[in-house]
Amino acid sequence: TYITAYCNAQVQHACYEANNFCCRYGYNIPMPVLAKCIADIKQVYTQIASIQLLAMVYLMIEMDDEQDP
Repeated sequence: TYITAYCNAQVQHACYEANNFCCRYGYNIPMPVLAKCIADIKQVYTQIASIQLLAMVYLMIEMDDEQDP
């Protein structure tokens, strides 16, 4: 249904933002930067009346290769 499609679109958009950052700066995007980027984009949805708001929760997990678990 449309909720599943909306969630898939949001994941694809987050991947696009991460790849765009990697191509632009040459290293992987830090998770706090990606989270802020997505939050800033979604903040626009609350300010425009013609965009349908859909509830969705992001669960972002970052793995740091430089530190021990």
